[in-house]
Amino acid sequence: MQSNNQTPAPRHNPGDFIPVINTSKCEGDGECTVACPNGVFEIYKLSAEEKSQLPFFSRLKVSAHGSKQARLVHPERCEGCGTCVSACHERAIKLKRTQNSG
Repeated sequence: MQSNNQTPAPRHNPGDFIPVINTSKCEGDGECTVACPNGVFEIYKLSAEEKSQLPFFSRLKVSAHGSKQARLVHPERCEGCGTCVSACHERAIKLKRTQNSG
């Protein structure tokens, strides 16, 4: 019998895909950090300069959520499993195939 807590088997080699975060959509709730089995993401507080570069409505949204967003800390660990994409209720994450992939 298989445990429900097992990490899913990688679908691709690390580096074949990279997560891309849409900063205009990310609310920084951290679901991606919980879902990712490889520690690709972290939640951090945006600087005033980073916030100023967002579109107006995105700045309002970010401010309402504590000025936090996800960022990539170990994109090279991504195995393209898609758990981050599924976990993000804002649909702020997509996987992009890299040139490393075959």
